[in-house]
Amino acid sequence: MTEPLVKTRLDHVFVACRPSEGEPVESSSKACADRVAAALCTAGFVEGPGRDHPGQGTANRCFFFEHFMFELLYVDDAASLGSADTSRFGLRDRFLISATSPFGIAFAPAVHGSSAPFEVDVVRPPYLPDGLSIEVARVSTTTEPLLFHLPFAGPGVDKQRQDDIASHPNGVRSLAQLTYSHGGGSDTEVAELLKSLGVGVSLASEQQLALIFLTESINDPVEVTLMPDVPVRLSLLPMHNSGAGCHNIC
Repeated sequence: MTEPLVKTRLDHVFVACRPSEGEPVESSSKACADRVAAALCTAGFVEGPGRDHPGQGTANRCFFFEHFMFELLYVDDAASLGSADTSRFGLRDRFLISATSPFGIAFAPAVHGSSAPFEVDVVRPPYLPDGLSIEVARVSTTTEPLLFHLPFAGPGVDKQRQDDIASHPNGVRSLAQLTYSHGGGSDTEVAELLKSLGVGVSLASEQQLALIFLTESINDPVEVTLMPDVPVRLSLLPMHNSGAGCHNIC
């Protein structure tokens, strides 16, 4: 039987590196990103190039893998954080209000010409070239991860980005599974949508992201927690001893 054609793939996830209460927003948010990046480097990951987002008030630190990026988002211009051009992202709340979700989960076309797998609001951030836009899932609210689609990040663009993939000393090349845990009593519309797109969803006392990577460089599983700075944990599993599956997220 022929497998159905997968039209959408996971592109990247971001986590907002929040400032500590009572500290200057910009310096404290960057310090959080610096600590998380340092923890990832200690765990054997190599950082790739980052960028600024003029007009949005953020910058990032990035870790690249095959067909996937893990993005640490931090505030570099607090005055622009709630700008009208990017207000749909809800970043001011995601950085400054603890009851909101600090996560963003981005999807992209897996085949040329495929459209977003959800109804969207179109956003045109000032840092993107003319004619490009980001499509935010209409069901997204700040209490859950920002779901969005990058129509310009199709197969050709993804192939070009592979130049940024580092040779991680821990042997990791690609993401095997992404799981979003949330504190609701039952799955929401956003959670159901994520499940339909190949993302694992589970119930927990608070929101977390779990990333599972496979590597041939270890014999026993390794757990990496980025808490308390960000609610993210990573698992490195031996390639020969893993039941993790790729599905359509790889």
